[in-house]
Amino acid sequence: MRITLSATLFVLSILLFTSCKQKNGYKITGKLDGIKGKGFAILQDYDTYKEDTAVFIDGQFEFSGSLNHPKLCRIYFIGPHDSLVYQLKSDLLYLENEEITCSGSYDKMMFYFGNKDTSLQRMKIEGGYLNKIYNQYLSETRSIVNRAAELSKSLEFPEVPAEKMSEKEYQKALDMQVEMQEFLNKRDSVRDVYIQKYADTQLAYDFVFASMAMDHHFEDWIDEGCAHGIEYPEYMSLPDTAKTNGWIQLLKQQGKFSVNRIDTLKTLADNCKKLTPGAPFMDGIITNENGDSLKLGSILGKDQYTVIDCWASWCHPCRAALPHLKQLYEKYQPKGLQIIGLSLDGQMMKKQWLNAVEKEELEWPQFLTDFESDIMKSYKVQAIPNILIIGPDKKIIKTGVRGFDLDIILKNIYGY
Repeated sequence: MRITLSATLFVLSILLFTSCKQKNGYKITGKLDGIKGKGFAILQDYDTYKEDTAVFIDGQFEFSGSLNHPKLCRIYFIGPHDSLVYQLKSDLLYLENEEITCSGSYDKMMFYFGNKDTSLQRMKIEGGYLNKIYNQYLSETRSIVNRAAELSKSLEFPEVPAEKMSEKEYQKALDMQVEMQEFLNKRDSVRDVYIQKYADTQLAYDFVFASMAMDHHFEDWIDEGCAHGIEYPEYMSLPDTAKTNGWIQLLKQQGKFSVNRIDTLKTLADNCKKLTPGAPFMDGIITNENGDSLKLGSILGKDQYTVIDCWASWCHPCRAALPHLKQLYEKYQPKGLQIIGLSLDGQMMKKQWLNAVEKEELEWPQFLTDFESDIMKSYKVQAIPNILIIGPDKKIIKTGVRGFDLDIILKNIYGY
């Protein structure tokens, strides 16, 4: 059989066209065992929250399209008998212009809400360079974050309430708080290595973004509860200015990210700088029970350490923490500690706020604000309970304080 040059060129052109077509788009195919019937799979892009929906039949689904740069995405599954609220299954993957396959057991998949069963697993996601290194990162950090989650759960739901702990039980809780922070630091160290090693990838960009964004939702996506299938503590230590500047310079040198995307990181770094220990206190308008507006700075005591407790009447963890906060106030107020309560109830729930203040018998000054206020935005308060600590020099000691971390800080300040 004779093969002509024109035939050879034709075959090569077909192969080249096919290769280019594959590289210019993505295709996700999935097959999950253990589910029958028709439902929906929803692919959500975190950057824009845009969604693509595909039919989900007997555990099979498919998505296709193209994108300008890789993106972290979430897939939601709504099976034929699933509740939209409590039984929504989901997982994470990096979307690239590659062929990506997803497999696994539907019964063993993680839920979007309330992953308390440690036997739940991620799908097996294959295809694309980013999924390979992302899976590697999650595997490397799983034992670290699992231990941090265990400690967080023990601290948030102790067998004995903090205000009723014996001295021995109380010291054990403080030790657990320190241990949890150590595990979080280990996680951060692994993340730092990945940023350095894969600085030219979207994964490194996302890690830098998540470290500075002070956004619990994105932190949860990229690294913790939703990626590992567990409930994870909402503790995020802000990186120092030298580290953030180094990260941004490293990513910029790769030449892979647009000016706008690098500028986004620079803005986040500036925000971090404003909240790191030693940064000046940022003032803002709050409201008293009579509806009068005043500046928070006007009530900060002179030469006093101030604990600003951000809470709300409807927040059960906030209310549960108040008895122990009252203990700390009784212990340190004679030494000059000031506590100020900032309720996030807003004007619409003013009555409930005042009733809660009376019921809890709170002795320190109470004021009203909401999540959309300038002061809450300045301090990036997106979840409560949340505590800010301001020094006598009106400089930030720490923001985003939760749990027994407050006890440790006050113990270090006052020496007992």
